[in-house]
Amino acid sequence: MMVENKALQEFIAEAEELIESIEKKLLELREIISQGVESPDLINSLFRDFHSLKGISGMFGFANLSKLSHQLESFLDKVRLGKISLDDEVIELLLQGKDIMHEIISKISLSNSDDYDLKNFLENISLIFAQQKEQVPILNVNETINDLLQVLTEYEEHRFQENIKKGKNVFAIKFVFSLDEFDERLNEITNILKSKGEVISTLPKPSNLPGKIIFTIIYATDFKENEIPIKNIYEYEITSITQSTQIPITSFFEKKELLDQQNLQQSQLKSISNTVRVDISKLDYVMNIVGELVTQKSELARLVDNAKKYIQNEDLALNLTKVTNSIEKKINDLQESIMSVRMVPLSQLFDKLERNLKKIAHDLGKEIKVLVSGGDTELDKFIMEELSDPLMHIIRNCIDHGIESSEERMSLGKPPYGQISLKAYQKGNYVFIEVSDDGKGIDVQKIREKLIKLNKLSPEQEVSEENLLQYIFMPGFSTKENPTELSGRGVGLDVVKSNLAKLRGLVEVKTELGKGTTFILTLPLTLIIVRAIILKTSDKIFALPINAVDEVVEITKNDIMKISGEDVVNLRNAPLPVFYLENIFEFAPIPENFRYMIVIKVGEKKVGMIVSDILGHGDIVIKSMGKFIKVNGIAGATQIGQGKTILVLDPSGLISGVTKG
Repeated sequence: MMVENKALQEFIAEAEELIESIEKKLLELREIISQGVESPDLINSLFRDFHSLKGISGMFGFANLSKLSHQLESFLDKVRLGKISLDDEVIELLLQGKDIMHEIISKISLSNSDDYDLKNFLENISLIFAQQKEQVPILNVNETINDLLQVLTEYEEHRFQENIKKGKNVFAIKFVFSLDEFDERLNEITNILKSKGEVISTLPKPSNLPGKIIFTIIYATDFKENEIPIKNIYEYEITSITQSTQIPITSFFEKKELLDQQNLQQSQLKSISNTVRVDISKLDYVMNIVGELVTQKSELARLVDNAKKYIQNEDLALNLTKVTNSIEKKINDLQESIMSVRMVPLSQLFDKLERNLKKIAHDLGKEIKVLVSGGDTELDKFIMEELSDPLMHIIRNCIDHGIESSEERMSLGKPPYGQISLKAYQKGNYVFIEVSDDGKGIDVQKIREKLIKLNKLSPEQEVSEENLLQYIFMPGFSTKENPTELSGRGVGLDVVKSNLAKLRGLVEVKTELGKGTTFILTLPLTLIIVRAIILKTSDKIFALPINAVDEVVEITKNDIMKISGEDVVNLRNAPLPVFYLENIFEFAPIPENFRYMIVIKVGEKKVGMIVSDILGHGDIVIKSMGKFIKVNGIAGATQIGQGKTILVLDPSGLISGVTKG
């Protein structure tokens, strides 16, 4: 972020949070109205978000952002009052407004300016409003209830009229509470009632009884009077409004400024949650300090072990061990805590992807449904931010090449809409993200033919389907003769593989012709502090993250055999491909003598790594070697005892290099 002003950084963080909230609620609202249901609470919540954005942007003097927020707030107010019908066109307009606000905030973060031409968008708002016809029904209730309804706000009257139009049962329910507990009781009753209907208004008035207050709740529901869920829980008096004697009700009355409105504004000065927003760069700094402590912890343990050999006093040696163990435990706790602070739910990313996904489908004239699961799976914030580009490429590919047109799908006996699934889950120290479509699948034979044509394969060469599918991640690879930006199954997918490599992740593809394709992304939970095995081969020492180690097996040269020219080991009656680091990095010939095979597993892929010896294990801090030094199979460097620096192996990079067809 370019801005340095602390207050401005706070503004940008809060504005971004509000826009994320607005987008999520608009997508939820679109889903709700597509089912023929309405949600006044959700619309009110959206209205408050726009109102908050207007307030903070005005306070910082960003006139364009404040003006746009104000226009959208006013527009949404007309939706709340039923003066504008809520449909897909209106939702899309609000989403466009949200996109413009996001763009303006990006400008503010870069140049401290909210300059933007809003003319066309504001004209679109005016056009939609002009096309809507305002309808105000004339309703009838008895005189007593009519007096009660005169204190409703314009919005509350609108909700009252809407519920009567839909044939709901509307009741006035009167409660008497003591002054010292009315807030708790009222909140409890309101929550119960909301679960089975809509609370239109809560109207207080003083009681003749000392220490008491009366509340009348105007309540709409499908239930009958004797079915209301608070029966037998609270004492109340109930009057049915919809079964009253009929006389005309006032169609409109002047909206009154109530005390509640003032209290609402005052409550916005208080923070609702205990959340503290922290710049990710600050967390990176703390993480680096913790990383240094982890390194020093291992060195301290080594020094104490050496020192104890020379200490004659047993009590002193015991106390030294206790203190060292305590420090180790506290550093481990600190490490886990700071890592958990960096973890965020993938729903933050999935919500954004869902909107873009539907927009791409709309632009391509295709119908889709989106299924999302595992959004509560957490991932390091940095990794999640870097995932957005690769996932967008995969989604675009699924829609453009996977999902058929509605006509083609129906001719194949499929539903007219395609289905795209976003699924996340965690296994051990890895997070898996699956993106699936139920489209035409990938023709693996066409990939093979194209590779033969490009002289990448010989016609007689045998390659597994899994390895053939990896070729779609080659730069510019496509099975089409004239691929376009959104055309050709492999266009853009090289970005996916290269970006995932930076995150020490893998991408696999599974496909079934005519039925669909699944992309499986495998990612480590974090990139900085990991537990590792320290290994040795040909006098070189490396660290290997332990989360990728499936098992360690003692072997000899006689255990290695050749199948189709490749080295394999028969592990429990199954051939396992093996490799030597000496071959991968070309630093020495294959050793004559070795002792161990480390079985590396990432996702569903397994390979065996032949090493001379295993020296130990411990927590390591992976340091980048700089943006100009990129070696496939190397994640970075780390320090071990006595300040010695060694290279850290990247399991994903090693596996992708070894298993490449």
